[in-house]
Amino acid sequence: MTDSIQYLTANWRDLNAVRKIEKLCFPQDAWPIWDILGALSFPNTYRLKALAGEELVGFLAGEVEKDKKIAWVSTICVHPEFQRRGIATRMMELYED
Repeated sequence: MTDSIQYLTANWRDLNAVRKIEKLCFPQDAWPIWDILGALSFPNTYRLKALAGEELVGFLAGEVEKDKKIAWVSTICVHPEFQRRGIATRMMELYED
């Protein structure tokens, strides 16, 4: 179901696209721009984007502390038009690896 979706590491260049999808998915609780920038640039932050062609349709950010054997997801979102296609599930699978 997600054959045409490409999963890549997100970075600060994705700031505007992540900001847009955060506002779309979380109209009242979207992260402020500084939080998004931090998630896209801080070391030890896991960040993954899902692309349909050139369009960012999913985003996941989290942190992993391997020495403590803990991890958490800070945010995960999928564009409403791409939901229920397994994109969030695949991002979580990639995060677990």
